[in-house]
Amino acid sequence: MIGTKALKLLQALDQEEFLRLGKFLRSPFYNYNKTIVALYEHLKKYYPALDSNKLEKEKVWAKLYPGKAFHESSYWKICFNFNRLLENFLTAVQLEKQPREARKKFVQALGQRHAYELFARESKALLAEIEQQPWQGIHSYADSLWLKHDYFFHPQTDKYGSALYSVEDVMEDLDRFYLLAKIRFAAEIKNRERMFPRQVPIRLLDECIVESGKFVAENPAYLIYRKVLDLYDPALSEMAFREGRKLFGDHSASLSRHDQNEVLLNLRNYAIRQAHKGRSAYWLEVFDLYKLGLQLDLLVVDGRISETIFVNIVKLGSEAKEFTWTEDFIATHEKYLTDEVKEDARVQSLGTLFFARGDYDETLRLFSTHTFTQEIHQMSAKVAILKACFYKYLEDSNLYDLLESNLEAVLKYFRRNQSIAKQRKSQYINFVIALKHFSALVHKNERTEIVQQKMSGYLSNDKELAGKMWLVEMVDKYLNMRHPEF
Repeated sequence: MIGTKALKLLQALDQEEFLRLGKFLRSPFYNYNKTIVALYEHLKKYYPALDSNKLEKEKVWAKLYPGKAFHESSYWKICFNFNRLLENFLTAVQLEKQPREARKKFVQALGQRHAYELFARESKALLAEIEQQPWQGIHSYADSLWLKHDYFFHPQTDKYGSALYSVEDVMEDLDRFYLLAKIRFAAEIKNRERMFPRQVPIRLLDECIVESGKFVAENPAYLIYRKVLDLYDPALSEMAFREGRKLFGDHSASLSRHDQNEVLLNLRNYAIRQAHKGRSAYWLEVFDLYKLGLQLDLLVVDGRISETIFVNIVKLGSEAKEFTWTEDFIATHEKYLTDEVKEDARVQSLGTLFFARGDYDETLRLFSTHTFTQEIHQMSAKVAILKACFYKYLEDSNLYDLLESNLEAVLKYFRRNQSIAKQRKSQYINFVIALKHFSALVHKNERTEIVQQKMSGYLSNDKELAGKMWLVEMVDKYLNMRHPEF
């Protein structure tokens, strides 16, 4: 083979980039070794998989040097040079995608040559561009800091006279960068402390919080990140969420895309944590934050949307009964799913939407006729089938046999499936058994006290079962006898 690193880099290229690599390697500015071009042409036959046994080093050598005996060190020298050129190609492509980074390198190049006037002029122009952009964050502060640093400390800069930027300007940008970075990274450390039993000392944090106040007027990111930090303090978190949510809504346009992502993720994770604690009203907050993420174009990254995010949005939109919005979301965003997950995610999402609408026949049709490639979707579909059958039985008691047969079939599925983790498997089996017993009690029209007594064990706090909240809701409706279904 050509080496693990080079292979991974080649596989990371999309088709357009791989074709451009060929042009790059043919450019005499970068490469004049025809053997490297020949190696590329040979690899091209096996792209993108690049896993053919014809890529064994002896076979590659035979293609490059027909009739010549294999020479180990010469072969790896070719591979080393190919790898170096591949790194240079990726660097050039990245600079194309980050024009400011390219301009910074250009300014540095001027500063290292006899072109001081041009260096000073280009430094000023780039700094003005950074200052005039609609948002400021740690990356723009760092760019400004080092541009001013390199200008001030250039040997030809008059440090005591007519310099464009003084050491005080450098210090101001250093403060801007440090204070914002400190608060932002402190929030991430507090987030990690929730998951890992390890306390990390954060030196000078209190001082940074106080000092950051002088920059809030020019950049609300300082205050927004302070609210994010407070999300991890139980005494402040509720108010911090409300205030942080409003600040983000009012000032999202003045944040960099990276900061928008970070703040939105922290707000959403806080709302999810609260919802998991039983504060169900927070699910609507999560849904609204997902919608805001879509509005800000944060959830589709490089033409792709996460399957988990896609399915969660549909689930929350369906539960909020925003059916038209949710259906439109599925139609407009399924194209951003990868081909491997698209059909599963689409069927799962449509089934969720139909179920929430009360269209149980369509739910059953979708979930009963589609074989999911991912086990998690298959398990969710099985549960949805049982819920749909239960609702259909409530509408027509003659369908009890259909419900019972589906309960038995799904119970066998979970018991026989060896690929499901033991704890998760137990949760799903417990759900099916609990629903089976409850359905039988409902069918017998048992008195509420008997239902309460018999179901209390299944719904106790120490009993883990999938779909527990839904089953609790169904039992409560039966016990209260206020729901027309019963």
